Amino acid sequence: MAPIYAGIIEPTLRATCLSLSGVINGVASILLFVFIDPFLSIKTDDVIEGKCSETEFRMCVVGMVGSKVVGTFLSILFLIPAAKIIVMVAKVL
Repeated sequence: MAPIYAGIIEPTLRATCLSLSGVINGVASILLFVFIDPFLSIKTDDVIEGKCSETEFRMCVVGMVGSKVVGTFLSILFLIPAAKIIVMVAKVL
């Protein structure tokens, strides 16, 4: 949403702002694969090997889902500042 709002803030750079959406999603995907996926993979292996209970694993998954929901609501707070940063980056490009 931030790149779309950035295009509204600075209509002359609308295409550049919207193009930066892919960069933002790419960075988010890399962070997901670096931090979250290895943790869940290790936790899954621990359940299979009996080092961790299924209940503990389910609580971990519920925590991950809950943090995603909370993060989605918190992202609303960062919408306008993120859009302004995108406009600044688009002006540099």
